[in-house]
Amino acid sequence: MSSRPTVLERALRHLLEVESTTGQYASRLLEVGHFNTVVSSLKKRYQIDVQREWRRLTNRHGQDYNCKVYWLAPEDRQKAAETLAALEAKRLGLTSGKPA
Repeated sequence: MSSRPTVLERALRHLLEVESTTGQYASRLLEVGHFNTVVSSLKKRYQIDVQREWRRLTNRHGQDYNCKVYWLAPEDRQKAAETLAALEAKRLGLTSGKPA
């Protein structure tokens, strides 16, 4: 049984693959309306604490703008990886257990 990864799976994979990401980029990449809602779901359902803060960045046209940046703290990366593995296994029918 193969299906498309869930939003939470895609979010965890993205956060594990990058050092940090902006909310706008992650929303576009993951095809979700608001990445902050996904981050809140990860905290509420799996106690994965995604760090976030407002930063002032410069776009490719040299204009400054404010955006929220998200990242996993080093101490949260292992739990995120274990949760991702459990969610993927459950989706693929490899286990019926709960995520870590």
